[in-house]
Amino acid sequence: KTEERASDKKERHMFPDSKRIIVRRDLRELAAMRDEVSDFLGSRSLPLQSASRAVLAVDEAVSNIIIHNNSDPSLPPIEVELSFAVDRVEVRIRDAGKMFDPCTKSLAGFRAGAARGLGLHLIHRAMDEVNYRFHCGRYNELKLVKYAG
Repeated sequence: KTEERASDKKERHMFPDSKRIIVRRDLRELAAMRDEVSDFLGSRSLPLQSASRAVLAVDEAVSNIIIHNNSDPSLPPIEVELSFAVDRVEVRIRDAGKMFDPCTKSLAGFRAGAARGLGLHLIHRAMDEVNYRFHCGRYNELKLVKYAG
């Protein structure tokens, strides 16, 4: 049984409307994941532009994990947890790959036309909050928040 922080339990009660998606570490899985995320958000009262940006950010984050952090095929699949409240959607993306904090990468140095960094730039531009935690050497967790309106 995994340990759970009190704040995580509190957040789960704040978001009774949630969905969990398991994504295998294969780029061919992205279309189905995008459809599930889009369907979940589309059936909630999140404005279309906010929902579209959230779908883009989730797709970029998961594709980055698959492309850049897929060195061990025995790693468990990626978990995407969507939680909806009246004023926001929260997405938690968990993977057991190498530690990588997308919040520490400098976005100031990103330039148009650059071959690398576009995905991180899009994630930060699309979402209102981007937070990262590494859980005791067990897994990465990227938390994305998009506020309604």
